[in-house]
Amino acid sequence: MEPARTPVERRLSNRTRCSHLAEIKIGANVTIHAIVKDLSGGGAKIQLPRDAWMPRSFVLSIPDKLLYQQAICRWRRGDFAGLEFVADQP
Repeated sequence: MEPARTPVERRLSNRTRCSHLAEIKIGANVTIHAIVKDLSGGGAKIQLPRDAWMPRSFVLSIPDKLLYQQAICRWRRGDFAGLEFVADQP
């Protein structure tokens, strides 16, 4: 039997567990509600219904933190998704 592997930490900044209401903004008229479960300088883990459609790239708004950030979805499993914050596209 092989020994258990230790997960490799790839984050560039520390994450903080939280529970902030957030909105995924798609264009001017589409909003998907989500909950931010952890947040770092480079991204976030969000919770949203597993059947909710989410594009690869969008704006994440977290009103409690006064955050309005362009993001891309890096992974999605069940009710959770991992986001990376990216610079605004020209």
